[in-house]
Amino acid sequence: MPPLDSDPTVLAGPEHSASQLTVGGGYVHWISVEDSSLRRVPVRGGAVERVATSVHACAADGGDVYCAARGTGSPLGGDVVIRLRGSGATTLPGVVLSGEVTALLVRADALYGVAYRFREAAEVFVVPKAGGTPRTLFVTVEPGPIAVDDTHLYYAPASIQRVPLAGGVAETLHPGFIPYPTSTLAVTRDRVVFVSRASLTATWPSVWSVPKTGGAALEIARPHQQGTSAHGPFARALLGVGDRVWFSSDEGGLWWVPADGSGSPVQRAGKYKEPSFNGGYIPRPPSIALADGQLFWSTERGAVLALAP
Repeated sequence: MPPLDSDPTVLAGPEHSASQLTVGGGYVHWISVEDSSLRRVPVRGGAVERVATSVHACAADGGDVYCAARGTGSPLGGDVVIRLRGSGATTLPGVVLSGEVTALLVRADALYGVAYRFREAAEVFVVPKAGGTPRTLFVTVEPGPIAVDDTHLYYAPASIQRVPLAGGVAETLHPGFIPYPTSTLAVTRDRVVFVSRASLTATWPSVWSVPKTGGAALEIARPHQQGTSAHGPFARALLGVGDRVWFSSDEGGLWWVPADGSGSPVQRAGKYKEPSFNGGYIPRPPSIALADGQLFWSTERGAVLALAP
């Protein structure tokens, strides 16, 4: 591992407005919040390229990148899924979603995602990577983050839920949480991890975990009490690796902590020195990804950072 407080490598500046990082084919891909374009940069650094437009969500699998984008002539008015491979693009046959895709991930031979019809319903779906009719796993009023392991999909619209990948009844693992300002979700070997305020009156969020089988929620990190500034950082994006959870902070730092709460948070990358802006800025939804032992994450202002293995 790199030394404590090592400086991250900046792969792309905040002008690229990065969100939804995913890594594949030797590139870090993301969606630019500014224009909904899919952009990429080599994992070791280089020029940033635009490779697709009108993209709502993305996920990589090896050299393939799957993008959810607005379909043309869709009877449902929802997204389709496009697979980018090399310089070619193919629309997956039969995949028409019920709304705009807010989250997408890939595992084994399937794509999992959330399709949201504004003020109507949010549908968690699964579809084969080769295409076909999407199958609904869960329906709720609002969209939320998803995570998946070998047996279940985990979903957090307002409570922590899980549903078998083969289909079945959803279980509630934690009855409610208070996101700040957006919710994030990850799974480790035995636990589900999320960011939440402890109560409606709490100012800063903490990192919490709950057993995959359900039970009491455990506060595992208070990053706002670990920093050197007046209030310290707070957690923004999560990634489960083995029994650890990695999280980025709003200050651009990178930390990890045991998911079961058996240790204190460890900082592995120092605060990212954001360039000066005239006036305010709109926070971007940060994200974090891992590939070949290298960690990548985005900041609130949309920069893309990397930490060498």
